[in-house]
Amino acid sequence: SSSNSENKSQSIESKPKGNTTVAGSMATAPNPEAMQESVRVVVPEIQNKMEERYDNIFSL
Repeated sequence: SSSNSENKSQSIESKPKGNTTVAGSMATAPNPEAMQESVRVVVPEIQNKMEERYDNIFSL
């Protein structure tokens, strides 16, 4: 089982760093305006997903 956990950590580290996450887009953003733009795009997506989850919970 120990080798299994090692494989998991290696696969995570080997993933290429892209702009798929908020942290990734901020780290690679050339200026504050680009950072604000990425946040402006990502935050509504997160809010929509949270609203969908709440709708599913209340509709049960």
